Amino acid sequence: MRSDKTYYTDDEISREIAKETGSVDMTGSGLSDGGSADDMPETEAGGSGNGGGSSDIPAAAGTEDGGSKQRKQKKKKNNGRGRSGRMNGSGGGRKRNIKKTVAIVIVCLLVLAGSGVGLAYGVVMNKLDTLNHDTSLDTSDLCISDEAKEGLKDYTNIVLCGIDDRKGEDIEHCRSDAIVIASINNKTNKVKIFTILRDSYLQLDENNTLNIDKVTHAHAYNGPKGLIRALNRNLDLNITNYVRVDWGTVADTVDAMGGLRLNVTKDNIAEMNRYIADTNKSLNGSTKQITHSGYQTLNGVQTVTYCRIRHVDGDNHRAKRIRATIEAAVNKAKTMNLSKLNKVANVALPEVKTSLSSSTIMSMLLGISSYDVENVRGWPYEYFSGMINGVSYDVPVTLETNVQELHKKIFGQDNYQCSDTVKQISQAVSEKSGKYEIDDDTITSEDVMD
Repeated sequence: MRSDKTYYTDDEISREIAKETGSVDMTGSGLSDGGSADDMPETEAGGSGNGGGSSDIPAAAGTEDGGSKQRKQKKKKNNGRGRSGRMNGSGGGRKRNIKKTVAIVIVCLLVLAGSGVGLAYGVVMNKLDTLNHDTSLDTSDLCISDEAKEGLKDYTNIVLCGIDDRKGEDIEHCRSDAIVIASINNKTNKVKIFTILRDSYLQLDENNTLNIDKVTHAHAYNGPKGLIRALNRNLDLNITNYVRVDWGTVADTVDAMGGLRLNVTKDNIAEMNRYIADTNKSLNGSTKQITHSGYQTLNGVQTVTYCRIRHVDGDNHRAKRIRATIEAAVNKAKTMNLSKLNKVANVALPEVKTSLSSSTIMSMLLGISSYDVENVRGWPYEYFSGMINGVSYDVPVTLETNVQELHKKIFGQDNYQCSDTVKQISQAVSEKSGKYEIDDDTITSEDVMD
């Protein structure tokens, strides 16, 4: 691979791994129209608003100058604190386009400090203060509709994102490769967790212009605020907080937890083994291969790879694996003793960035034992996955009906009427994609749940 290139496509990665391992080059994402967004150069997958290519992804996300200074500072800060601080491990300029989809495992850390193990209040607060707290969000500027303010007043919605940051990039302007929303019913303490497909065709803020593009680019243009604004605007949500991590933190966390028990299908064994070595080029961890299918304990590198792969069965199954990983992490955390929990917290918490204050997290922890967590199928529920003007997208069919279904499933709003903003965006998405109703090309997310 060229050392001066910032972004690598999945096809380039696959070919390079195939050359190094002598394996067959298995590309293709399982999409009927020939690939995903990462099968195209990132300059083509940028936001143009008309589905076409653009090179308008912020320069900080693809250059060495602005981003490298921040990355160097982060490395210095992380020195000696696990793999996350060793981004320049063996591999140099040959870093691959490693997917940080597993990043959402960090949600288990909301369980770590107080899951019934009797930590003193002051000790827990000291742990929480090691988080990287972001106090810059202005809740009046997060595109929360009147419908969401009123209809979701009994719900707390938090976006959990895993970022796709690579060597030389500004961490604040990288793609959010995994997007998960944790929705807490404040009256019943029921928590529903659902994923948003990264290539969902939605309206984003891009260079001070509203364009229709894949939602993964929202963070690249405007950081966590841009992602929150996009989700609130397009889905009529009331998100005001986020939790963000990258893949290195998660690998360290999973290893500190002693691994996670996950189900590897027979079809994905070869794909996982092809990418484990590649994933490990920046993690400097275990290169242990997968030898059999079924439930087994995966280490940090294997877990990252488990949630990274998608060439065999596509983005929707990858989203399913993310949800399974979250559930496994939370369940594992609940069984760990105080000493183990403390070790995991010491490894992971300093690497997490969140807009949640320590006191807010503490109030959640005090009621954690009563939380009932449920995984829900990914969004959008009905969508077209394929090429539009040479770029791959997941197009909600339609946005309006998918948002109505979301509010019914997650919030119990049986006859939800979308905001005028969502209705207008839905019409624009249909016009640009040509997808006005469900047809033979429509995918139903429920089809991949079992």
